[in-house]
Amino acid sequence: MDEGNATFTKIFEYLNIFQRESILTLSPLGAAAEISANDTHIYTIPPELKDSLLSLSTCTQPDQNYKSLELVVGKTRYSGEGGLVTYSAGGLDVVQVIAPQGEGSWTYELGVGPSASYALNETVTDLFFVDSDFANSLLVTSPLTELQENLTNIVLLKDWGDSNPVVTIDSLEISLYTSLVNTSNVLYRSYCAIHNNGPLLNQKNADLSYTNRGTKHQTRAQYLLPGLNHSTEYVAYLTYANAQLNSSASPPPLGGISLGQASFSTTGSFSCQLVYNMTFCSEMAFAVPGNASAFSVNELTMFYDNMARKRYENFSKSLEQELCQGKLDDRYSVLRSCGDCDSSYRNWLCAITVPRCADWSSNGSYLHPRPKGQSRNPEINKYIDPGPYKEVLPCKELCYDLVRDCPASLGFSCPNKHMINLSYGSMSDDGYVTCSYPGAVFFEDAAHRMTPPWLLLLFMLFLFL
Repeated sequence: MDEGNATFTKIFEYLNIFQRESILTLSPLGAAAEISANDTHIYTIPPELKDSLLSLSTCTQPDQNYKSLELVVGKTRYSGEGGLVTYSAGGLDVVQVIAPQGEGSWTYELGVGPSASYALNETVTDLFFVDSDFANSLLVTSPLTELQENLTNIVLLKDWGDSNPVVTIDSLEISLYTSLVNTSNVLYRSYCAIHNNGPLLNQKNADLSYTNRGTKHQTRAQYLLPGLNHSTEYVAYLTYANAQLNSSASPPPLGGISLGQASFSTTGSFSCQLVYNMTFCSEMAFAVPGNASAFSVNELTMFYDNMARKRYENFSKSLEQELCQGKLDDRYSVLRSCGDCDSSYRNWLCAITVPRCADWSSNGSYLHPRPKGQSRNPEINKYIDPGPYKEVLPCKELCYDLVRDCPASLGFSCPNKHMINLSYGSMSDDGYVTCSYPGAVFFEDAAHRMTPPWLLLLFMLFLFL
């Protein structure tokens, strides 16, 4: 067979695979293939799919330093990001998959289907890191979009393609890898790359629950990932399999959608233990000073929760003496209520009673060293007796909110600008949690979580005008 016929036969074989799966797997379809460096694969799109969304996912590549595959539509090249290239302009006819220059081979999946089938990637959820200790990590999704009374069947998206399936949070996949697993680090948007190697942990052994922590109290899914190795870097991915969109298709569609990822590391010492789902300090979820050889997580959670609840009792009695009801002019404030005061006090109290714990070896400039026997609260030294750790100090905004929201007669005040930095931390603009506050999540937009100091200043000026 001459070179021209061999090339034609190769293209015809790929075209046959693509067309067969295009017709049989309506939304979305996939064609799995291998391509060598410097090579090009050509596909002809069936007429009925010319206005569909096209998706190219790089599954494996020779090395992390290599470029991912490119998609050519007409005369334009598309390179995408994280191993995923999409094209949705319609008018598809012939498309090309092009491998970079170099050596070795790539594998990929090429899919085409209704653009609605990829809406989940943009509209549903993402994954964020909350905190970890030496063996556990807590992750949360972004706020969920549509809720049902039964939280085990939260609806994420309806009217999916022609078959109208219902996508729920329970059908999402979470997969955990060490950060050194081959090319998943650079192909983080490619479903087939993420699932190319077996994960260390998935949704079958992750503890899924729900929370509404945070100032807006929006419901999120949260995953507790247990049984991790200490001093280890991990990356977790949240994905959805296309096969679940049309389970009756034969063959089922390949690939899936990568919704988000979260990178984190476990601590090296045993001085910090992860607690969450507290009852009184319900907004707090992070590692606290602990002693794993003497306390279980449940025992530690109860200890801190009860300590804060006991301290709250005297404040509650004092607040009851204030003018919280009656005519607006008779109350202590026309802008704030006793409910605002109670909420701000509880947030402040929990932050100073339940310290956020970081590894002793951590080097952040915002961390306050706590040698053994020198915890913020004497009760921690007496009953928990943790090893040395570093504390993430409470945010100074918690103190500002307390002074703003509560009656002056209660006597709350914040340290002056020279002293406040000894007891409180400052919020970061780069997504890191550099001070402790309710519902803290790494790398989410922090713009509206708490009262900025300039807004507090405007409020104070308004009171005295």
